[in-house]
Amino acid sequence: MRYFIFLLFYCSLFASTARIMTYNLLNFSDENEREDDFIEIIEFIQPDIIIAQEVNGQTGFSNFKSDVLDIIDPNIWTGADFINQSAQQDIALYYKHEHFSFLSTSVIYSAQSSGTRDVIEWVIVHNNSNVQFRLYGVHLKASSGSSNAAERLEEATILRGYLNELPPDSYFIVGGDFNIYSNNSNSEPAFDILTQSSNNNIGRLFDPIDRIGHWHNNSSFSDVHTQSSRTESFGGGATGGLDDRFDWLFVSENILDNSSSMHYIEETYCAFGNDGNHFNDAINDGNNSSVPDNIADALHDASDHLPVYMDLWFDDLIYSDQGIILSEIM
Repeated sequence: MRYFIFLLFYCSLFASTARIMTYNLLNFSDENEREDDFIEIIEFIQPDIIIAQEVNGQTGFSNFKSDVLDIIDPNIWTGADFINQSAQQDIALYYKHEHFSFLSTSVIYSAQSSGTRDVIEWVIVHNNSNVQFRLYGVHLKASSGSSNAAERLEEATILRGYLNELPPDSYFIVGGDFNIYSNNSNSEPAFDILTQSSNNNIGRLFDPIDRIGHWHNNSSFSDVHTQSSRTESFGGGATGGLDDRFDWLFVSENILDNSSSMHYIEETYCAFGNDGNHFNDAINDGNNSSVPDNIADALHDASDHLPVYMDLWFDDLIYSDQGIILSEIM
C-alpha cells in the first residue's frame, strides 16, 4: 500500500465589502410596537451603514440605537453626531464602528419652508482601506402638485450646487426619501437638476441600476417601487400600495467605475421586499417571493416605505498563502 501526499498551495485575495441602507422610519420616536419589526428587518438585511429619515429628534435618534440596533448587535453600532433640525422629522446616520470611522457632520441649508428638512452631510472613513467618502441624508418636500415640485426643485438646486463644489474625484452617496414622482422635466425638474449633465458635473448623481423613467403608478417599474408598503391606513403612514419610487441611493460617477478604490457591486441594489408582484398592493398581501412571510409582515407594519440597500467594494486587498494537503491511498 502506497501513500501519495500532495501539497497544493494557492494565494487568496481578500477585499472589504460593506452594505449601505436608506430607510424612512415613519416618525420614529419611542415605538415599542414597531421595534420588533425593525429588528427583524435589519437582522435580515445586515447593513453596515444606515441613513435614516423621519427620526423624531434626539429621542428617536437615541431610541432607535438602544431599542433596535443595540438589541441586534450590542456594542457594534455608533450614531454619527446628530443635528436636531427642529423640523419634527430629522435625518440620522448609524454605522458599524469596526468598519468605519466618523469625521464630521454638517448641514446643507436646503429647506425652503417651515417644517421641511435640510440635507445632512457626514464625512466617513473606511477603516481598512482608509478611503474617505461623504454621505448625504435627504428628505425632500413631500406631496404632488406644482408648488411642492417647485420646492423640491429649489432644494435639489441647492444640493447640486453644493456637490459641484466638492473636490474632483470625491466619493459620495446621496440617500433618502426624495418624494420625486418621475423624471419628467416639466412636472419634476428637480430630478434633472440632480442627475443631468451640466457645465460642472462633479456633483452629478447616478442611479446605480439606471432605472429612469416615469415610475409613478407605472407597472413597468413595479420591482423598484418603495412606497407604500400598505393599502390600509394606520400609524400615520401613506396607503395605496407600491406605486412610487421615492427612496433612492444615488452615487457619484466614480463609484460606478470598477477600477475605483470604492465602487458599487453590480446587481446588489435592492428595494428590499419588493418582488415585483405587488404593484398597487400591500407588500405582505398573499405570497411574497423575495422574503419570508414574517419579514413581509414586518415591512408592512414598520413603515410605509421599504428600505433600499446596495453593497460597496473597498480596495484594501490582503494576500494570504494557504496550503491544502491531500492524501491518496493506492
